[in-house]
Amino acid sequence: QILAGLRGSSVLTVADMVGFLDGGGMIQFLFENDRVRFGIDVGATSRARLKVSSKLLYLARTVTGTESIENN
Repeated sequence: QILAGLRGSSVLTVADMVGFLDGGGMIQFLFENDRVRFGIDVGATSRARLKVSSKLLYLARTVTGTESIENN
């Protein structure tokens, strides 16, 4: 519900909830082997008119939503 309300605004959304990226979030923290990792949905960030640095994308465990950018 919160993500739906923020849709179209330039607000970076970050959480550690399971399925956050699938629900429209931008950065999701993941816990693997006692370490904190993160995934990024670049489609969601580009729709919010936010740019993610290539260095941050390189460090991400998963990067999703790239098909949204390629089709624009």
